[in-house]
Amino acid sequence: MNESVGFKSVLVPLDGSELAEQALPVGASLAGKAGVPLHLVSVQEPFTSLPYAVEFPAAALEIREELRGRLSEYLTRVTSTAQADGAPVVRTAVLDGMVAQRLAEY
Repeated sequence: MNESVGFKSVLVPLDGSELAEQALPVGASLAGKAGVPLHLVSVQEPFTSLPYAVEFPAAALEIREELRGRLSEYLTRVTSTAQADGAPVVRTAVLDGMVAQRLAEY
């Protein structure tokens, strides 16, 4: 690791949008130059505001799991882009909760 850089990893939060993905080359390049891991993270927010989450909890759980799987697949796909952009090590995570809070905790 390049000690002059002063950080241990690079975090790029992704929500599946093209706008968020614009951070991938920058994050990958920074991670590559510093020799640190690049973390690609998505956050799945709670379903509590949706009426069916309370009325049909089994269906809501099934939908949550399907969406979680899609987020995981998405992060796996963009990992190859990050590696091509210079990230030496790419780690992915799908977190649950409120976006800002979970990213700060991560």
